[in-house]
Amino acid sequence: MNESIKEYVQSERYAKNTSKMIADVNAAMDNIKTTDAATRLKGAKRLSYHSRRELGYECLAIREWFCDDNTRIELSEICCGESDCKVLRDLLSTVKFIYSRYMIHFMWRDFFTLERIKEDESKYMKWVFPIAENCLRLSADVEVEIAGIFAICRDSRAWDIYNEILPKKSALCSWARADIRDYAQYSITETQKNNLIQTLDKIRGKVKNPSTQREAEKIVKNLLEVPTTAV
Repeated sequence: MNESIKEYVQSERYAKNTSKMIADVNAAMDNIKTTDAATRLKGAKRLSYHSRRELGYECLAIREWFCDDNTRIELSEICCGESDCKVLRDLLSTVKFIYSRYMIHFMWRDFFTLERIKEDESKYMKWVFPIAENCLRLSADVEVEIAGIFAICRDSRAWDIYNEILPKKSALCSWARADIRDYAQYSITETQKNNLIQTLDKIRGKVKNPSTQREAEKIVKNLLEVPTTAV
């Protein structure tokens, strides 16, 4: 950590900003734990905001909060016990975005060694994978979020889920494109790759929305360049 960053995280301004942020995520968690669905959804959306918010050095406190064992135990129990699919979608979106924003984002190299970041990444995957597996059994309405988590965890079921979802919900092509771009190289098989290309070609011929057509075309281009893994 260079001196200017060190000076900032030791400053009164940093303490004031992080105090507000931690109070906000704690309040969101309190809302998520209530019995009222509307209040839980409000809390889940607020937590989702923090998982994908614009990053700055004060977000170190949020990273530590998301990495805390007690936070993770609570989030796991909440996700696996949530029956409202709207709330569950936001919760699973949160645990997915923690990875790209708070585990592997390049800015954390200003604070931690690459070895530490890899260790945190490994712990994250061990934590999030059982959540995805449990929630997949609970609800088919959150499959796209689960596919994203499986993709991060190098589980090839992600691509089968996307192949099944996209013909019914082609608007989700943008979600699929990001995951294929970032994670397909780690787990997609040749068969899955070909199946997705065929599915996307059908979508391009059927869907009239120009934005969806462009997304589908971009995914096909990405897939053609992605190396595959053994079955």
